[in-house]
Amino acid sequence: MKYPFRGFSSPLGARNSKSFGGPPDELDRWIVRYRFGMFKALHRMRQRPWRLVGILLIICMLATVWFIPMPDETEAVQTVHTREATLMTGLQKICDHPQQVFQHFNYPLAKVPTQSILSLLPKPAAVPLLKQGDMTYDPVQNILCTVGGRVFMYVMCNQPKNEHSSLSCA
Repeated sequence: MKYPFRGFSSPLGARNSKSFGGPPDELDRWIVRYRFGMFKALHRMRQRPWRLVGILLIICMLATVWFIPMPDETEAVQTVHTREATLMTGLQKICDHPQQVFQHFNYPLAKVPTQSILSLLPKPAAVPLLKQGDMTYDPVQNILCTVGGRVFMYVMCNQPKNEHSSLSCA
């Protein structure tokens, strides 16, 4: 075999057991087994370096996702994160003046409903915002709140008007 201690009776290799007074003891045998096991482990790691590189790459990717903060996508719109809305839907709660909320969802300002139409929406104290499409309007402060309300706003402002629709854009 190719191991440096093959054929020797002690772990040091060059030491002869006759000069030290007899055959190797149990400690010498244990040291030989330990060194042999370490050599095999190191030899295996040198044969398959891609495993170590792959594991380190996965750890770096997970650390990047966990530790680097993600940018805020709302730009100029004020966002309020509530525990219920974020945990239940994974969406952001956006509260601002109706013009800024519509601008956040890339709708033209001409599609913003009037205050009388928005006042038909529920008041913030009456309905908690929990799921996608929930919207409230506070007419006193002129604040429109939505949780990912892009779909509802699209339906409200871009669909043809019918007799059953109480909300429509101006």
